[in-house]
Amino acid sequence: MGRRDSELREIIGSYDSLVTRAYCLIRFRIIRGRFLEEIAQFLPSRGSVMEIGCGFGLFGLYFARAHPDLRIHGVDLDGGRIEAAKRARDRLGIDNIDFEVADARTVAIPAGLDAIYMLDILHHLPPDSAVELLKSCRSVLAPGSVLIIKDVDTRPRYKTAFTWLLDVIMTGGERPVYWSRRHMLGELRGLGFKVFSYAMLDTLPYPHQLYVCHVPTPVAEPDNVDMP
Repeated sequence: MGRRDSELREIIGSYDSLVTRAYCLIRFRIIRGRFLEEIAQFLPSRGSVMEIGCGFGLFGLYFARAHPDLRIHGVDLDGGRIEAAKRARDRLGIDNIDFEVADARTVAIPAGLDAIYMLDILHHLPPDSAVELLKSCRSVLAPGSVLIIKDVDTRPRYKTAFTWLLDVIMTGGERPVYWSRRHMLGELRGLGFKVFSYAMLDTLPYPHQLYVCHVPTPVAEPDNVDMP
């Protein structure tokens, strides 16, 4: 067992509910540990980061422990999950992450963030709300900062069908709305992000797609020079 997997298992073991531990173990299996390293490489080495849709805080706790110079703020609609995340944080002694109950559709995103990330949250929102969330992220992110999104593509169809069925089962009947890669790229680039995107391949049939969205740094205009 690698160090990464060992740390994730320690975090999972810090939850005080067997049901929560089982749920987080499933999430760990869906988002493989190596995926976290792929995502982490795009986070800043230090600064302020926000996770929207943090759930039980599994991945935020992992990133906070692995990157002590980051300050992470996780938000989720479910108050019970937020309380579980806080108890796990305190049990683990991780002091560079905090959690708050907030709805992704109406959350107030603070200015001054160096990064925002959201893992498998957009397809759980109504499309109009998802677009508004992306707009809110863009409105507060300064040049040089980054928005990281992992979500589900609509191709290939058999992978999408498998993931849709699993989502329906895991959410007790919720009908997720997946975005095609083309649609997502269009929305993100239309907001002014410079986007790098690729499929995150898995042994299981999940059509993971990662979007790394940079806010461009303006290029300084040269001063006018009078020519002789």
